[in-house]
Amino acid sequence: MQQCVNGRCQKYGQAYNIRQLPRTVRLTATSQATYTFQVRSSNSCGWGPWSVAVPVKLTTGPAPMCLTAISNRCDVALNWTRPANGGSGITSYNFEVMNSQGRYQTLSNLPGQTCGKVDFTKAATTESCKISMTSLQGAPFYLRAGGDIRVRAKACNKNGCGLPCT
Repeated sequence: MQQCVNGRCQKYGQAYNIRQLPRTVRLTATSQATYTFQVRSSNSCGWGPWSVAVPVKLTTGPAPMCLTAISNRCDVALNWTRPANGGSGITSYNFEVMNSQGRYQTLSNLPGQTCGKVDFTKAATTESCKISMTSLQGAPFYLRAGGDIRVRAKACNKNGCGLPCT
């Protein structure tokens, strides 16, 4: 098999027995680049010609999303800068809150929160939303007022979700 990026090709010397296929080969790739792949086979008479090049364009989800959180006895206010979108517009944000057992739980459809109602059509670069402290004290979070609250978020688009900021 050979991999070509922008006309520069690299051959991989692996030979596979047809009985071992399908075979996965992991390659280091750059997002938004177009790659072409070719294969060829061999038998006791030697190597055959390379196949027709098959183009593959890589797409990615958005960049990591970092939050700042400010809490008071009533709610938690989250603020963030809209991350780079990876070549396709951001369509949603996934918010997770660490519960009392130390596991992240998805934040969705809780009363008193606005994090599921972000307007993606506006051109803003900064975003914000609020989560009610009352909703975090019940299932599935069971957090206590005045305690640490850990929230992480991922931006998503048609290509998938980015990573949360660490």
